[in-house]
Amino acid sequence: MKVLYLMVGLLVLATGSAMLLAEGAAFWTMKDKTAGFADADGFTNKRNKEMLETAILLGNATMLGDVLARQRDKAPFDPVLMSLQAGVMVDRDLGTSAGLLDQAQAVAPRDPRVKALRDVLQTRLQMSQPSSSQPAE
Repeated sequence: MKVLYLMVGLLVLATGSAMLLAEGAAFWTMKDKTAGFADADGFTNKRNKEMLETAILLGNATMLGDVLARQRDKAPFDPVLMSLQAGVMVDRDLGTSAGLLDQAQAVAPRDPRVKALRDVLQTRLQMSQPSSSQPAE
């Protein structure tokens, strides 16, 4: 029984140490070190937000896709990340993009961020329709 307690204690200690090291690494790579103290999410979450904001501001779809893929591995059902990834994929795969938007809407039907991203993508798709698709007379 003592061995079991010892193993559980070592597992808890190792997990806590790994999380502490990850937070420390995120702290040293952040631009604004005081921003990590602003909320209780921690430095890793703040660094992820900074990376996402940088990718959006640069307008680089490849970089944004990579950042979203890494973040969706840790939060696969985050409706905002789903909506953003749908926006990145809309030019390459319309079906997958629409599916991601539907999933995001199902996960968070009242989230104004998801609604806004969905409206923007729908408007973008309607504006990019070819002019030859006019109804026949």
